[in-house]
Amino acid sequence: MNLKVLNILYELGVHIGEVKQKIYPINNFFILGFRNNLHIINLEITLFFLKKASLFLKSVGNKNSHLFFYYSNLHSLNRKIVGFFIYHIYKNNHSFVFNNWRHGLLSNFNVQALEILSDLFPEKKKKNYNFNFTSLLFRLIFFTFQTKETGTDWFKHLKLIKKYWRFFSFYLFFKNLNIVPDVAIIINANKMISPVKECNSLRIPVIGPVDTDTNIRNFTYPIPSNDNSFLISAFYFLLFMNSYKKGYLSNYYYNF
Repeated sequence: MNLKVLNILYELGVHIGEVKQKIYPINNFFILGFRNNLHIINLEITLFFLKKASLFLKSVGNKNSHLFFYYSNLHSLNRKIVGFFIYHIYKNNHSFVFNNWRHGLLSNFNVQALEILSDLFPEKKKKNYNFNFTSLLFRLIFFTFQTKETGTDWFKHLKLIKKYWRFFSFYLFFKNLNIVPDVAIIINANKMISPVKECNSLRIPVIGPVDTDTNIRNFTYPIPSNDNSFLISAFYFLLFMNSYKKGYLSNYYYNF
């Protein structure tokens, strides 16, 4: 079984690291050698970390926890491929960001979302709001008419409550970010290290591939790997989702 997985990792090119000049000294333990001025990653070590991350995600799925996915340049790919990712993330009720990261996005959005939701749903005094797209839309329309003062121009009024409609427009992407995610899966961290650091500051476990030019200490569950290939990213995505699903189903059938 291990040999089959190692062959798959080899065929995908997981073992191909960055150029020899780009390296974090702490990453030396998973480097097997060099070839054509490129680091060669030890796939046996990759497999060990991959199993560890998969087991963790299985335990996360068993608790029906919330996952957060980040991939910085997915929007540059074919729409069908992007749709494939979004479909599977939404199917399991998780959230994602596929655009460039803005500093403080997770922490700031969480605070702002709670403030906005407390205004829209004043009758709910708890912090975890359960709502769907339709209920949020109708509540926002009701809120728009309810808060308009007599004699106030509609244009000025809409400008005052712009942040609420802006929140609604981003609902598609930040569907579940009114709560802090339990686990973050960050695919290409070397392109954008900010989300990893922000997750660390919020004490959110981070899973993701770590190339030779990325600091492995930033990840809770690192996977030594080439992180420049979309095929490798897709492989990890499907593997992680499958591990989560196994944990979720085991809990479902246990309670059935």
